[in-house]
Amino acid sequence: MRKAIPYIIMVVMVLAFSEATAQAYYRITNGRFLYERMAIPVYEVDNDRCYKLKPNLSYTHKTNEYSVTYYTNSQGIRTDHRKEDIHLDKDESTYRILFLGPSLAFGWANDYENAYATIIGENLNVVGKKVEVMNLGTPAQPNGYQLCWLEKSGYRFNPDMIVQTVYGNSSYLETSCREPLKCPVIKDGYLYTSDPSLKMKLIDSAKQSAIVFYGWLFYQYFILQTNDNIGLGMELYESPAEELDSDDYESKANRFLEYTHFVRKALNKDIPIVFIYVPFSYVVRPEDVSRWRLIGFENPYKLRNASRRIGELLEEYDIPFVDPTDALISKDKEKRMFYFLDIHLTADGNRVVAEEAIPIIQELLDK
Repeated sequence: MRKAIPYIIMVVMVLAFSEATAQAYYRITNGRFLYERMAIPVYEVDNDRCYKLKPNLSYTHKTNEYSVTYYTNSQGIRTDHRKEDIHLDKDESTYRILFLGPSLAFGWANDYENAYATIIGENLNVVGKKVEVMNLGTPAQPNGYQLCWLEKSGYRFNPDMIVQTVYGNSSYLETSCREPLKCPVIKDGYLYTSDPSLKMKLIDSAKQSAIVFYGWLFYQYFILQTNDNIGLGMELYESPAEELDSDDYESKANRFLEYTHFVRKALNKDIPIVFIYVPFSYVVRPEDVSRWRLIGFENPYKLRNASRRIGELLEEYDIPFVDPTDALISKDKEKRMFYFLDIHLTADGNRVVAEEAIPIIQELLDK
């Protein structure tokens, strides 16, 4: 055992040096530390919906894939660099569209002007009125939390239209405010599922190892990409038609009706409600499924079928449902619609979603 001690010390020193070098390389080349790639300190407690974005943010989010800046106004709502507040006393010349949803609606990994909510707002026309976008999109926030906010205080903003983003699984949609909410813990601006213990902090630190990050990156780029997709998960889906019609899509579509009824009751008025579905990145590019192994994934072809079937049913109910999946798949052949490592839409992906939504929303405005 004593003879092994010098070798153990040497291995530890080599690993420590390699880790420090790799961390320094990431910091120098990307302008931020590796642990800031996904977890960013931009949250604070909100009594109505557990948490919101900090007010008056000017936070630059840098990774090895993008560099963007997030701005919020004094209300903790995402805006451009002017940080203008949304006034409760909306005048008659303003048509206010409230965007609800998670990080996709927020526009994570994109500047404000490249988020699909912004692009949609800038390309709509209401006769005699100015279109105003109110983007309540909040990373990692379930839509049920935002329905609580809408019922308790959000109704005072008096929106003229609501656009709800549904992400990943097209049938997952909270239809009401279900209290008590199971709020995450917010500490120093970060979100935690529970009060961060020493063990949790150590696990989080291990996840942010530069050796692990670059080793995994090397494996993704140079091993998987040269092995004819073996190991990517594609072999799981050789018969994508199997079991595609086994789900009860009728009951899932009814959730959108329930959502619509709840929102109109909370606002006490009958306003247009539009749903935008944004698929998981691997649904658009199934070969990327390997990067989802640790967080779970479903048959991408089944998810494509589900969004199409639900869209068809909602059309019968006269509920606007924007499904950009086919457009994203087509455009992805030219350039990535989703980032390689990050799960969110690129600027090009945001624009495709917006282009699919604009004519559908404009048709509602023209009625």
